[in-house]
Formats: sequence, structure tokens, C-alpha cells
Amino acid sequence: MYLAAKQQMVRVAKRLDDEQLRMTCPSCPAWSNQDVIAHHIHFLGAVIDDDVPKEVFRAITHTDEATRSAASKVRDEWTDAGVDTRRGRTIDELIGEWDQRIATMPPEVHPTVDAVVHLGDILEALGERRGFDTALVEDSLRKYYEMTLADRIAATGDGVTLHCADTGTRIGAASAQPEIAGTSYELLRTIAGRRTRFQADDALDWGDAPETTRQLFSAYGWPQD
Repeated sequence: MYLAAKQQMVRVAKRLDDEQLRMTCPSCPAWSNQDVIAHHIHFLGAVIDDDVPKEVFRAITHTDEATRSAASKVRDEWTDAGVDTRRGRTIDELIGEWDQRIATMPPEVHPTVDAVVHLGDILEALGERRGFDTALVEDSLRKYYEMTLADRIAATGDGVTLHCADTGTRIGAASAQPEIAGTSYELLRTIAGRRTRFQADDALDWGDAPETTRQLFSAYGWPQD
């Protein structure tokens, strides 16, 4: 799964000209498209080295809002530093570093979710929303649900099942839970914080999911409309 995502991202990166590489990525507005690739390589290396600050995950998984907010500050500073150290490198140099890190990657280390989400960021910056492998999207959606949503919603006393309307896949254990439905791609982009609440309301069918669940659905909080 990870190698498939990496191969697709490299294919996209290699077809971008200098202007497209420098283009601001709307989903990550502090970064260019090239910065997004640099970030993923930094994150991959930290995962391989078991050197990812605990705050990176705490910022999107903890049930306490104050804890999440404090962790987000640490995460953002760490993430930005990883991008800053790679500024000035060519895309070929970045891909070279990527290849070197993958050569040391243990089989159990595979940050597929990060690669798939950032591949979507770059493609959407180019005005593209097609060409995603459905298996990659659903795998990433399932992991986001398990990592960022299930426990936080359970802490409110509620539950929810995700229904991928394009494939029929359901993610979530209890059939009696309210369903949130949409294409697998839009569910992933929303849960990964890439859609505003207005966009989510337009793309998803919230069904009987309560407002508390809807507010928690975006792992990074709802971006401004």
C-alpha cells in the first residue's frame, strides 16, 4: 500500500514544472507543493527512526481539547522545522532522500495515510480529483476513523459508521449506529481536515449523526469557509 502511494506521488512530482512545484498548496497554505513532498519525507524518516514526537498523534487523537491544542503547537513547530531544513533542494534530491529512507524502512513501518492525504493535497492544488486508487483511499479512511474519530466520538457517548456510497464499504462495528455517507474520497478528505463544514454539508449525508459527532468529524478541526 505504501509503495503504491509513493510511486503515484513520485509520478505526479516528476511531471510538475518549477512553477507548479512552487505553487501554494491550498490544503496546506503555508507550503508549496514541493514543501508538501518535503514534509512527507521528513515524517517518513521520523517514523522509521521512531522519532515522531508524541504530540503529533496526541494533537488529533486526544479527547481533551486543551491537550489537543497544546500538542498541536508542538506538532506544528516540529513539522515546519522538517520542511525548512529541506528548502533549496531540488525535487530530484528530495526523491533521492525518499528512496534512501525507504531502503531502511522496516516492513511494519508504512505511513500510508500521510502519503495518500498529501497526494490528494497536491492533486487538488493542480485541479485534479481523479486517479486515486480506491483501495488506498479506503485503507486510509479506515485508519483515520480508527485513529482519530472512534474514541473521541465514543467519549461523547455516541457512535457512528461511515458508509462509502461509491463502493458500499461500511467502516464501524455497530449496525445500529448512525451512518455518515459519501464517496470514500470525500469522507477521507473531510476526516483529514481538508474540507470546510460548508463543503462537508454539501458532499456528505450526515444521516442521524448528532451535531456533537459532526463537530468532531474533522480531525484537525473545521477549516474556515
